[in-house]
Amino acid sequence: TMRFYITGGWGYGNRGDNAIFEATRQSLTDQFPGHSLAVSSFSVDEVRSQHALDSIPSVHRFLTKKSPLALLRWSGVVLWKMTRAKFFLSPALRRHLQEMRDADVVIMAGGGYFNDAWLDMLFSRFVEIELAHASGSPMVIIGQTLGPFGRDWTTRMLGHSLRKVRAIAHRDVQSLDVLRRAEVPAAKCTLSADEVNLLRVRKAASPRSGAALRIGVMVQIFRPHLGAAGPSPAGRIASSEQYIAAISEALEQCLGRHPSLELHFIPSTTWDEPTCRLVFERLKGKADAHFHVGPHTTEFIDLCQGVDVMLSTNMHPIILATTAGKGSVAISYHYKLDDYMKSIDQGKNVVRIDDFSSAELAALLDEEIKSAGTKKVDNTGVQTLARENIKAVQRALVPARSRT
Repeated sequence: TMRFYITGGWGYGNRGDNAIFEATRQSLTDQFPGHSLAVSSFSVDEVRSQHALDSIPSVHRFLTKKSPLALLRWSGVVLWKMTRAKFFLSPALRRHLQEMRDADVVIMAGGGYFNDAWLDMLFSRFVEIELAHASGSPMVIIGQTLGPFGRDWTTRMLGHSLRKVRAIAHRDVQSLDVLRRAEVPAAKCTLSADEVNLLRVRKAASPRSGAALRIGVMVQIFRPHLGAAGPSPAGRIASSEQYIAAISEALEQCLGRHPSLELHFIPSTTWDEPTCRLVFERLKGKADAHFHVGPHTTEFIDLCQGVDVMLSTNMHPIILATTAGKGSVAISYHYKLDDYMKSIDQGKNVVRIDDFSSAELAALLDEEIKSAGTKKVDNTGVQTLARENIKAVQRALVPARSRT
């Protein structure tokens, strides 16, 4: 029976990353029936409640600067790396090393946590890679965004770490630029797509009230747009207040032209929920508006697949709408979303999070609303790319690792 150790971005309150876990588990089940999983998660309680699985607290959980014993554990990691004497590692990290050693393949599944804005997480990922390398089990990174990296020293550290990985399936074109700058061998790198593109549509949408169209809305906190090397040039929107007002006004303009719209506010992360609610509060008295509080992962997936048009700053609501053939408009904060919209031939439906007007956003939404039900977004191409993730896992098994 195949055994996989899997780590990623789940356990942080991000429903998009939880959807990645569900999609990856679906693909592993399809390709390796009867496999077993050792799951690493920042929150074991979240994995239990969202995925009905037991997991072990992640490497990041023990090494984050928020942990009171982090400095002691980091000292142990440094000494272990210098000597390879396991007793320097904390018991928790030794458990990860053993779980990796017992696995046929160590899988680090996407999102977008390889960047030098989140150094706390980045360094923990480097330790995971070092543990996998020491375990002797092949490690593959799948469906991952790399970047932005704006510092030379972190870019060098990235390259040093990733050269120890068997394969890297990156989900956006611009990630390849980061990998090249880090001098990661091209033979290790394959363009893929987010695994969520392969999630099957599980549930048909419930009947509509009249002829109303469902518009999904996900609004994250305001931030500057990021290119592959760091923040993009400043745009027309400079504050959270301007940002909330522009999105709200765009939706109001659409409601003026399409008064029967249903607005479904679907928060993608726990930390973006308050910002999403600010827009909801502006619209709730002017439209048939629904705010879905803390949806379970399966409900989140169903909601996003059940809308007619998705308006989102986050990528996974758009990916999930795309799996059901629905069109989207993106308020992009990151090049990964720009690249994704191009990959589904919706590149024209993108505004930059810090550089748009309410009229521009309303016009894009208006076009999607007019064509909803008459056109189907084709994600065949990104599904083909997403299958490169599981192919990377399969290639890591050939030749099979000998056991002692």
